[in-house]
Order: sequence, then C-alpha cells, then structure tokens
Amino acid sequence: MSALYLGFVFILPIEYAGLPRGMMGKIILESTITCPKCGYVKTETMPEDACQWFYECVNCHYLLKPLKGDCCVFCSYSTISCPPIQCRENC
Repeated sequence: MSALYLGFVFILPIEYAGLPRGMMGKIILESTITCPKCGYVKTETMPEDACQWFYECVNCHYLLKPLKGDCCVFCSYSTISCPPIQCRENC
C-alpha cells in the first residue's frame, strides 16, 4: 500500500475508501449482507439515496441495527458500503 502524504492528510488508494480499484465514480447497489446471529447470507439491493437503519434477517428474524460509528446496516454487516458512503457524502 502506498499513500500520498500532504501535510497532515494521507490520501489512500481507492480500495481503502470502500470501493474496489477501477470503480471510482460507479455506485454499487447490490451488496451481500450477513446476519451476525445466525450467519445467513443474502444479496440485497441497497437504497440509492438513503441509509437503511434496520434489516430483518429472513432466516432467523433477528433485527440488525448499525454498529456504533456506522451509518447503516450495510456499512456494518455487508460486503459493500452504502451508496452515500461510496459517494463520500454524509448520510
């Protein structure tokens, strides 16, 4: 990993900002979410313009909530961050 140091700011390669290399500017809407209680995995489509605060596992019906410091359940439990975070916007 190489980072560019500009004063007090480090600029990291794009793969460390939540997007795979080559995906800058492209929003990924499908993400695989994993239930922390039963381990059930499902691919879901994320909302484009909002953060999803709750998600009910279709297997065990556990209600997922964001972990402290995360804006939504996708940022906490899925493979891809939510669209607002991918765009580097506030939720």
